Amino acid sequence: MAYGEQVQKSPKSLLDLPWDDILIPHVLSHLSLLQLLHFQAVSQGFCMLVKKALSASTHLDFSEVGTLMEPAKFEELFSTPSGGLQCLHLSACGLWLTDHLLLPLLLGSPRLDTIDLSGCRALSTRVLQVLITHCPKLRSLRLADCPWVDIASMNAIFLSAKNLQVFDVADCQDVSDHWLAVILPHAQSLISLRLASNYCITTLGLELLAKYCGALEHLDVAGCFRITEHGIRIVKEYCPALKFLCVDGCPGISEAELHRLQTDGVEICRNTSPHDLLFIRDFSQPMLNLQI
Repeated sequence: MAYGEQVQKSPKSLLDLPWDDILIPHVLSHLSLLQLLHFQAVSQGFCMLVKKALSASTHLDFSEVGTLMEPAKFEELFSTPSGGLQCLHLSACGLWLTDHLLLPLLLGSPRLDTIDLSGCRALSTRVLQVLITHCPKLRSLRLADCPWVDIASMNAIFLSAKNLQVFDVADCQDVSDHWLAVILPHAQSLISLRLASNYCITTLGLELLAKYCGALEHLDVAGCFRITEHGIRIVKEYCPALKFLCVDGCPGISEAELHRLQTDGVEICRNTSPHDLLFIRDFSQPMLNLQI
């Protein structure tokens, strides 16, 4: 070794490797959210590394960890996002997720375009107000089984989110024909709509849908037992791009009518769990539970 030549030290720990250049993009980005939560429990250093990685994530899916996550841990790890979050799936967090926990994450995520809050019954319309004011790129909103959803907030959502294309309000107690009459005039960009298990929806609601949502491709009205064949025909006539229709639990629609729709190229779904439906278009890339 020549005089004055320095010996480059090898890293003594995984944490000694560059976080932003190596560990986060080339190691942690390949781990699921569940794996990352196990990883951060190793030491305080690993906890800091995972927290930094999560703050920079673009996609978060809590389907594996929602029932395991402690509210305090969620607040610790997700209260300071870096602004890059685009896709957020929280439907598995319904038992404990509150406004206090979620709002800091939404306030720091102006690029968010896809969010699933299905079953998050403890939230309030404050969440929608933040989506309106801080998430202008919103394109996919899922609010199935959210009893706190109201017509005023939804109207404001459609007035502000001009590119909203995927909307799910299945099993929301206040959804009705009147509800649709208020919001659909501002929902002309919709391509996918889920209204399942809203028993106040009738053929009038479908006529309104046909009038305002001509680009519709996917429709789920399972359990809306007041709709008739006339309403379905109107939708098909004025929504020529319709590709998928779920009518499970709709006795007013005959097999002959469904066969006619299938002949016209519409995929018909019956006797299918809502969680198995593939009709809702997701704007994220094929994803692991976490992408950074």
